[in-house]
Amino acid sequence: MTISNTLDIASDSEDVQKQVLDVFVTDSSWENILPLGQDWTSFFTPISRAVFQKLSLDFPFEISVLLTNDAEIKELNSQYRSQDKPTNVLSFPGVTAQELLEAEQSAHPLILGDIVLAFETISSEAITQDKLFLNHLTHLFVHGILHLMGYDHEEDAEAKIMETLEINILQELHIESPY
Repeated sequence: MTISNTLDIASDSEDVQKQVLDVFVTDSSWENILPLGQDWTSFFTPISRAVFQKLSLDFPFEISVLLTNDAEIKELNSQYRSQDKPTNVLSFPGVTAQELLEAEQSAHPLILGDIVLAFETISSEAITQDKLFLNHLTHLFVHGILHLMGYDHEEDAEAKIMETLEINILQELHIESPY
């Protein structure tokens, strides 16, 4: 099953920026999660918009999202991060820091990269952490976008910055702090 959609999201200015979210679903567990009539692109749209607004960014972009399972994300995690285990989210940035700095001068969408999300791990975490599945998914998508934008959490200072951004973005989306 594959879903691919292009979004036109109005920016704060009069211009309409072409912003693309390509969503690919490779596991049937993702079916029937959203309310009737909503698709994954329309689910992720306000989330990506909230991230860009919080970061005060206004440039055309493209993000690919893969909604998959633990087996597939485990394979990717092993191949690209040398960790032979499933994880909730992986981000694969498609741009350098310099390209991000120059993005607002470009008329063409900047391919920010790919975000991969694993249903079983996210579902299990939501249950054990007593969170709503879609709220946890929203947090992980925000987390993934921030990684595409160059944010990290390897060092304590970096983690604090990234967590604070996540909390503030989620608050805009009416979701409680995940921390």
